[in-house]
Amino acid sequence: MPIRAAGAPHANEITARGQIAMSTKKAISLSVITLSLLLYLNNRAGLSLMSGGRFFFLVSLVAVGLASSLATLFCLRKNTYQRVLSLSQALHGIATTGDFSERIPLPQTGRWTILAGSINELLKAAQEEKCRSEERIRITEERFQIMADNASVMLWVSNADGAVTFANKPCSNFTGRTPVREVDKFWTEHVHAEDLQHFLQNFQSASQARNGFRRECRLKRVDGEYRSILETGVPQFDANGTFTGYVGSAIDITEHRRAEKALRESELRNRALVENTTYAIYLSDTDGKLLDVNPALVETLGYDSAAELLAVNVTTGIFRNPEEAARLVAQCKLQGRLDGIDAEWKRKDGKPITVRLSGRAVSNTPGFLAYLEVIAEDVTERRTLEEQLRQAQKMEAVGRLAGGVAHDFNNLLNLIIGYAALLLNITS
Repeated sequence: MPIRAAGAPHANEITARGQIAMSTKKAISLSVITLSLLLYLNNRAGLSLMSGGRFFFLVSLVAVGLASSLATLFCLRKNTYQRVLSLSQALHGIATTGDFSERIPLPQTGRWTILAGSINELLKAAQEEKCRSEERIRITEERFQIMADNASVMLWVSNADGAVTFANKPCSNFTGRTPVREVDKFWTEHVHAEDLQHFLQNFQSASQARNGFRRECRLKRVDGEYRSILETGVPQFDANGTFTGYVGSAIDITEHRRAEKALRESELRNRALVENTTYAIYLSDTDGKLLDVNPALVETLGYDSAAELLAVNVTTGIFRNPEEAARLVAQCKLQGRLDGIDAEWKRKDGKPITVRLSGRAVSNTPGFLAYLEVIAEDVTERRTLEEQLRQAQKMEAVGRLAGGVAHDFNNLLNLIIGYAALLLNITS
């Protein structure tokens, strides 16, 4: 028999200690795995199990059970390791499937009953919270769907590749397509061929830069008519900052564009009318500053260009009498218009002219006079002719008076001559 040194451990004791150390190491590892899986379940479900101390209470129960198991390991119970392993595998399966309705089988007696019961309580709470979360998500999605479908504009959501994953009811009504969740080429199939390249380039450049975009294009409506659409996209990112796509809106601006076109055409017609009329027209503010003039006014006043005339003040540079200008402005403010009022102007060379003014006061807001629109007719020649006519009429009147006097005098002379002849005959 080999001699053992005093105080040296017996071989059986060494073997027992090694088994205890190995079993303890395995138990601790499995305990950490089990607790990690519980935390993973909490994070995977996106649940609020941390609230109210409920999670810590349950974890405490699990810790108590594991501590009891560890204490049992030191007593070298062989089936403890297998039980912990089975428990970890069961939790891993639940975490993988996400089905928190599953339960851990409860042993008949012992500390494992407490441990399994605690885990089942945790799973029950997780299942209840998951159901509540799913219900909240369902209600939120339902509200969003109602709001989106009843919006006055088209709303859509796309992924990072540009495929539309959601389109509201107005989008479907516009394109005539059935509302679906996955619409790979919702827009590109309806974009006008002339706008398609710019449409795609605009999206690609914005997507690469992770920026929002605002674009206008022509989309074919369900009735075949191409409509002008103004589309806006806002980039979306997940919690990690990864670009996930766009949320956007599309507005039919066809009528707006038509109104703009009609307004431009109307402005061009009115401008052509003002530019080609023989009447002088100008816009001025209440201080006499010219805002716009037409060629006829430039020619009437003898200036070389409209720019030169715009630098002249109406009150001091055009009216011969500034007081007359102030009086006309006050009259226009009071009555709102001018109707055929004669005024004395002066040309660039100082030559006086007579004009007849008609116009109106324009107010952008009630009670505030923005500017005056005035039409001026050069009546200088007419006034000269009228004066000549008056002079001629005066001379005609004098001539008629002289003729009448001469006729009456002639009648008197004839009477005198007759009587004279009669006296001569009598005396002879």
